[in-house]
Amino acid sequence: MTQQELADAADVDTKTIGNLERRGKWPIARTRARIEKALGWPPGEMERIASEESEQPPPSLVPEGLRQDIMNEKDLTPEERQAVIDAVEATLARERGEPGSSAAVSFPPSGRRRQASLPEEPFPS
Repeated sequence: MTQQELADAADVDTKTIGNLERRGKWPIARTRARIEKALGWPPGEMERIASEESEQPPPSLVPEGLRQDIMNEKDLTPEERQAVIDAVEATLARERGEPGSSAAVSFPPSGRRRQASLPEEPFPS
């Protein structure tokens, strides 16, 4: 079904359907009811779907390969692994200028010290 076909069936403007698809302006209750009826959905279905989507965490900015590398790091506790992932996530969000990305990330106390191993060659410049 196209936007135009749905708009015609629901007797609403195509802009309303476009806004809905883009997660723009949320239609008022009677408009949602018309759209649900045109789709053959039970009343309140759009509200239910929207509430399910809002409960899901946002997708991670950390690439899956990097996430797996961190999770497979044997020298870190599970809490430290998650702290590293959180720090990478915060850094990537900050670089992208996402709202709320300036929050500090704290690492859990591990109760042990580690010696960092540096490469024998200097870092490339």
